[in-house]
Amino acid sequence: MKFNQNVTALLNRFLPVVGLAVLMATAGCFSSRSSSGNPGTSIPAIAEFAGVFIGYSSQEDLARQWGEGKVTVGGHPNSGRAWQIKGTSWVVDTDGFDYSHRGLVVDGLTLATGSDEWTTNAPLARLPKEKFAWMGGVQLGMSRSAVEQFLKSKSLAGTATNQELVVQAPGHNALSDHPGAFETWVVRLTFETNVLTKLNIDADERTTR
Repeated sequence: MKFNQNVTALLNRFLPVVGLAVLMATAGCFSSRSSSGNPGTSIPAIAEFAGVFIGYSSQEDLARQWGEGKVTVGGHPNSGRAWQIKGTSWVVDTDGFDYSHRGLVVDGLTLATGSDEWTTNAPLARLPKEKFAWMGGVQLGMSRSAVEQFLKSKSLAGTATNQELVVQAPGHNALSDHPGAFETWVVRLTFETNVLTKLNIDADERTTR
């Protein structure tokens, strides 16, 4: 299946996983089984954006792919990063609060037009604007009908409101700084006059204390 091959190629290129016994691509996620009986890592496809996976990749991973971003306050002091996208008015900012074995996990991303007090003067990301697409196919400026057609092509169902499409998927990525894990991924696509103007990707945590 072409989508599976693309996910596998992306992982092989960008996200080497050390110490995982099994790594496999499926139509919905990439995942690994744990030999200890605990849930393995399972990252849904909706987590992918510009070569990284929200709720799995670290801020260091993003710096390697996109270049160093502007440091912003974030959930921890200096835990956020921001970039401008060359040739556009787009700004992408990310944040993280918890750690996995990969480092500070990026658990939230926003791509929008324009900047605010935190993202002003952010550096240009090194990737071209064509790469800054959700799941390789959704970019700002697309019509709502085009986004809906993309979701249909990926067999993804979105919950619709007047201005948003919300897509959710389950997964699992254990944290190392406390007994918890990211368990649910949520993507919010915001439209103005049926044009995509904002994209949010969040990994939501479940604590297992």
